Amino acid sequence: IDADESRLDDTQTATEHVSIEHTVDESTPSSSRGDLRVLFQSLADEDAHAFWRNQDSWRIRSWHLYPRAQVHVLETVDGRVIYMFVDVSYPLSEATLKRMLQHGLEVPKLLVGGDLTMAEQLVSFIKAALLNAQSAV
Repeated sequence: IDADESRLDDTQTATEHVSIEHTVDESTPSSSRGDLRVLFQSLADEDAHAFWRNQDSWRIRSWHLYPRAQVHVLETVDGRVIYMFVDVSYPLSEATLKRMLQHGLEVPKLLVGGDLTMAEQLVSFIKAALLNAQSAV
């Protein structure tokens, strides 16, 4: 999703927001859900709270979708790599959600069918989470 096309106040559908300009190397290994669960369970509760609490300082380098793994990955300028399942809600702040939409979702060049729908739904989900965060203030 191009940053130029990710205006937060427009009425376009998510389908109109999807861009195929970015590519993802097909040789990128996909992670299994089990591997990611082990990774997240390895954080102590207090470490996890500190991790999410400090997200307003995150500057986004990239936001990629890996459809086969059903994971989207947020990479920050300072080297953090955050793996998130597309069908799970995470405690992302309003500022982080805005930065994600402004940066734009990078998807594989030949995204079609169910994978394209997944990208559209992810962008819609992020937009809805942002609206909810804004209305909670």
